[in-house]
Amino acid sequence: MKRMLADVRPELVNEWSQRNLPLTPDSVTHGSNKIVWWNGKCGHEWRASVKNRVIGGSGCPYCSHNAILEGYNDLASQKPELAAEWSARNAPLLPTQVTVFANRKAWWKCKECGNEWETLITTRSDGSKCPYCSGIILLKGFNDLATTQPKIAPISPIIAPLPKPREIIKTITISPIPKEVPKLVRETIWYLWKY
Repeated sequence: MKRMLADVRPELVNEWSQRNLPLTPDSVTHGSNKIVWWNGKCGHEWRASVKNRVIGGSGCPYCSHNAILEGYNDLASQKPELAAEWSARNAPLLPTQVTVFANRKAWWKCKECGNEWETLITTRSDGSKCPYCSGIILLKGFNDLATTQPKIAPISPIIAPLPKPREIIKTITISPIPKEVPKLVRETIWYLWKY
C-alpha cells in the first residue's frame, strides 16, 4: 500500500518547497502532521501540515483570506478608501493587519462629517457608509429633521384624537420630536403644521 505523499497526491509534489530539504515528498506519509513549506501556483509560500493539504484539502491561506499578506489581501491595499477612514481608536491594530472581509468589529471615522462608529470590517467592505451621513444614527444638530429640513419640521405632535381621513392635511413619516428624529424612520405620526 502506497502511503507516501508523492504516491498519494503527486500534484502536491510541484508545490513542495525546497526549504524542506533534506525532507522530500518521497520520505513523508500522506497523513503526516509534520508542518512543511509549500509554494502555491499563485506564487505564495506558506507553512501547513502534510495532512492538512492531503486530507483537509487546504490551499493557499492568503488566496483564501485565512491569513494576511500585507500588500496582497489586507484592507489597506484592497480598499484604500476604507483604510483612510480607519479610526485611531483601533490602535495598535492597523488596516494592514486585517483582511478585507474580516468578521471583526473596528472603529471608523467618516472623512465627511468626522463622526466615529463601530461596525464589522466585512460590512464596510460590502459597501456600508457612515450611519450619521446616511441618517441611520441620529445626531442632534447634524442629521435630525429639525436641522436637515427646518421648513417642514412640525411645531408639535398632535396630542388630541387623530382627525378623520378627510380632514388630513399632511402626514410625514417621522417620530414625535423633530430634534430627535433621524431622516430614515418608518412610523407615521400626525402633526400640526404652521402654514
